[in-house]
Amino acid sequence: MYDFVSNNPNPVINCEGVSKNVVEVGFHEQGKWMFTGGEDSTARIWDLRSRSNLQCQRIFQVSAPVTCVCLHPNQGELIVGDQSGVVHIWDLRTDHNEQLVPAGNNDSSIQSLDIDCQSQRLAAVNSLGTCYIWQLSDASNSSPEVIPAETTPTPPSPPRVTKATP
Repeated sequence: MYDFVSNNPNPVINCEGVSKNVVEVGFHEQGKWMFTGGEDSTARIWDLRSRSNLQCQRIFQVSAPVTCVCLHPNQGELIVGDQSGVVHIWDLRTDHNEQLVPAGNNDSSIQSLDIDCQSQRLAAVNSLGTCYIWQLSDASNSSPEVIPAETTPTPPSPPRVTKATP
């Protein structure tokens, strides 16, 4: 991590133990910890209270490289997307996790995740541009709404001009 205010070109904190690229980083709303997701197929929780020595507190291992991570607004769950097209919901309080596997995803990697501001819906977009939307109240027991990507843009129709007859 770098301190941009000081213009110091050297990192002030290193994330020790990460073996491949980190692709996502985010912070707890009160700044107590941060999370990372990486190509080493892990999501990690880092304790930020000790600035001199950043410690990894918890590791969540998945079976494919992590492509995106988002923190639930309740600050107690991490949503992790991976390269095989699976969405993982990691409950940080209980260490329980559930997997959401979009039907017909064809192993397209999950590229982006987000939760609406009322914490009712989870959206995931895969590398083919298909968007999946789950109701969070029953995500593991329901099929997501699927919004397919447009494969070819539809050109706008030219305006129709009609001649008025006198």
